Amino acid sequence: MKRKIIWLLIFVLLPIHYISLEKSRITKPAVREEKIFLPEPFLKIFAGEFKGIMADFLVINLSSYYGGIIIEKKEAIEKEFEYMYRVLKSASTLDPYYFDTYYFAQSILAWDGRMPDKAIEILKIGAERRENDWLIPYWIGFNYYYFLRDRKNASLYLKQASLRPGASDLVASMSIIADYEGGETEMAILFLEDMIKRTDDEHKRNKFMIRLDALKKIRFLEQAVEIYRRKFGALPKDISQLVEKNIIDKIPKDPYGGKFYIDEEGKVRTTSNLRFVRKNK
Repeated sequence: MKRKIIWLLIFVLLPIHYISLEKSRITKPAVREEKIFLPEPFLKIFAGEFKGIMADFLVINLSSYYGGIIIEKKEAIEKEFEYMYRVLKSASTLDPYYFDTYYFAQSILAWDGRMPDKAIEILKIGAERRENDWLIPYWIGFNYYYFLRDRKNASLYLKQASLRPGASDLVASMSIIADYEGGETEMAILFLEDMIKRTDDEHKRNKFMIRLDALKKIRFLEQAVEIYRRKFGALPKDISQLVEKNIIDKIPKDPYGGKFYIDEEGKVRTTSNLRFVRKNK
């Protein structure tokens, strides 16, 4: 009798619970309610030998949840990313071999949520369990390099990825870049181009393409700044000087709606911080 009650909770009440929350979010898009998530110990105990099925359910539901956010308002807010982190962490605990958990951790938490540390926390579980998978340590290494500016750990994980079956020459090249003072923008461009090739999700592809466009424009401006420095012996104080001194014809437009500028250290930045700029109504 007790076993029947457990399966009732898992396969009937839990899906009903999530479906009702989704309906509430869709019918009331203006209300950003805090999603309720069942504690990890509860899921682990009651899933029993069906932990894999439960992990699949959590990740599939999360994909629908995040897709709805993108369609409604393009960007999630911090507490929504925190909720998604909890779901992915639980999924990785229930079934550490399920690849989609790590894919979403990288594409949602690291890139969109700007939570590389939490993405790494989940990815390390996959790197340990999925011993023949080079992509997961590759993502960890990239996150350390690009987001956390930790070249030591970046090199460690990129080298680990390069030694695993199926790893491309790109990974070995990235490990070399991480060992030295390589260009962070070039690293990001290589990474995004690889992610675009691997995704079949049109929403994610579009988001990656926009970010790739922005990064390529930043790289174009970085190269222009370097030409300016070599030509005049100093860094430009304002990005407009690149046009005034005929280094480039015009300043490209940030696809996120921001404006490119040069900071105090001579780095090319954008006011959008690679996020869509919300227009005040």
